Amino acid sequence: MKQASLKLDLNVKKTRKQMSLEQMEEVVPWAALVELIAPYYPEGKTGRPPFSLQTMLRVQT
Repeated sequence: MKQASLKLDLNVKKTRKQMSLEQMEEVVPWAALVELIAPYYPEGKTGRPPFSLQTMLRVQT
């Protein structure tokens, strides 16, 4: 017996956090911020390597 289609609606409603992150992506100039902060961000030559700069900028949410 073959099943042609399950007709499942797999579209998931967006959460407030997802909508907020999408709005932030449109509004915040991430490339400009990274370019501005990068000269002062630690490179991690000794010790534990730091998280990437973009990760640290986006952690706020």
